[in-house]
Amino acid sequence: MGARAGRQLTTAWLLAALWAGACGPAGASEAKPAPARAFDHTHAAWTKLLAAYVDDGVVDYSGLRAHGRAALESYLEELAAPRSMEGWTREQQMAFWINAYNAWTVERVLEAWPVKSFKKLDWPRGPWKREFVRLGLSPEPVSLDWIEHEVLRKRYAEPRIHMALVCASRSCPALRSEAYVAARLDAQLEDQARRFVGDPAKNRLDAEAGVLWLSKIFDWYGEDFERGGGSVRAFVAAHLPADAAARVRDGSLDIRWLDYDWSLNGR
Repeated sequence: MGARAGRQLTTAWLLAALWAGACGPAGASEAKPAPARAFDHTHAAWTKLLAAYVDDGVVDYSGLRAHGRAALESYLEELAAPRSMEGWTREQQMAFWINAYNAWTVERVLEAWPVKSFKKLDWPRGPWKREFVRLGLSPEPVSLDWIEHEVLRKRYAEPRIHMALVCASRSCPALRSEAYVAARLDAQLEDQARRFVGDPAKNRLDAEAGVLWLSKIFDWYGEDFERGGGSVRAFVAAHLPADAAARVRDGSLDIRWLDYDWSLNGR
């Protein structure tokens, strides 16, 4: 089977699985996806790894590779087990996709270790387009780009995902020391947004110069923040203390973009 045909088949299977999750049996086609398999929506195995090897967003890749690789592979195997999302809540689905994206990103770093920059892997296409992510929803691997752009951005229209998905780089949002879980997903996403916007290494307000320096993430995905918060400026203001928020909202600050640091978020 050619690469293009394989991608089309993968997409068809994934869309069928997602459609089943949204509509239940009545929306399923005759070729139904694999029946749902019991899944731990607390993502406890992933949380255990994150708690042990992530400190304030900095990942101990060497330690994880030496002592936690088997546990990570076990979690990835669970993500790859045949299943559908039929009966899952919106929050359960989103938590699954975000955790899968982050866990497979970590796995790609460990696979290529030692690594100085995630962006430089799998040249020239880059790691985001490489179809190495195995999920039980598809008979073939998918890419990180597919999860982000075709699933999370299109299906859920939640701009705060950009503070949750981690690209293993220093200018990316910090990897949490816990998994995303349905029961606390909104609070976790809100905390991520607040932490990211308030991190002076990634966003900062220079009141004296009249400049609001923002992460390139707000430039690359501006349309998402416009849909979700009215504008990039409004989204940023909503996650700042009151005095800084008022200054951002009044429109007097020029928005400029900070350089993006693609060096690895590890030690």
